[in-house]
Amino acid sequence: MSKVVVTGSNGFVGAKLCQLLSNNGHEVIGVDLTVSPHPTSYKQISLDFADSEFSELLDSATTLVHLASISTDGDCRNDPELAIDVNLLRLQKLKRIAEASNVKHFIFASSEWVYPEKEVIERQDEEYKISSNGLNSLYAVSKLVGEDIMRLEIKIPTTVLRFGIVYGPRVKPGSAPESLLQSVLHMKDIEVGNLDTARRFIFVDDLVTGIIGVIESEVEPGLSIYNLAGTDLISLRDVILTAQEITGSIIKFTDLGKSASIRNPISSKFENKFGWTPETGLKSGLSDCLRVMKASV
Repeated sequence: MSKVVVTGSNGFVGAKLCQLLSNNGHEVIGVDLTVSPHPTSYKQISLDFADSEFSELLDSATTLVHLASISTDGDCRNDPELAIDVNLLRLQKLKRIAEASNVKHFIFASSEWVYPEKEVIERQDEEYKISSNGLNSLYAVSKLVGEDIMRLEIKIPTTVLRFGIVYGPRVKPGSAPESLLQSVLHMKDIEVGNLDTARRFIFVDDLVTGIIGVIESEVEPGLSIYNLAGTDLISLRDVILTAQEITGSIIKFTDLGKSASIRNPISSKFENKFGWTPETGLKSGLSDCLRVMKASV
């Protein structure tokens, strides 16, 4: 098994990825500004990924998985200078560090946010033409420009993964499915801009399995880009109705009549390349979230 260094290792995705990689026999080093207070089976280091000391962790046998970023639209809007620094300026420094260390494989976590929001369903695969002109979010622009940084002067094998919107069991909701489920659980009425707003939500375990599939596959030379999202396009109406089904709660939900927002990243290229298929449907995924929410009350 290989050596894998993961930035953002104390985050929702990072912690699960590191643990499963370790379980699979990989040598794992998790890097984050904070580390888990709980014992782990992998090494944790508190370090800024753009610091020069980071190079000491890398060598030509290393797979580097870069998850660390200012990773929500709200956080980017609240501190745009920090978002630009972390998501772009420090990313450029990290790329240079990785190139100088001649790492075996650089895996960069991008996002479906690089695709524009549409009012109708369009197929948004890796051939879909995108530009910053179609984006209205600093987070989205930072991820798209981050991809451009990866594209320039490619010196090491690089894979860009455009994650779908991730959801899963955690105490504090971090995505729309979790937030809507929490509202239904606590019998709070819901207002949404448009019930037809939809995403290819992906359960965190399926996302992590996909990332590991890339790590454990033969490295492709140059730059590769893949969508890594859920199988189904799921509307907010679907989420609310499923949440009502599994909780037994019936609440009032209102469509405010605004324009629908649809992003539809198709993952067939990834599925065909890595033999990966998401295993967790919406009902099963929300049920896992519900168990954690109930246990935390």
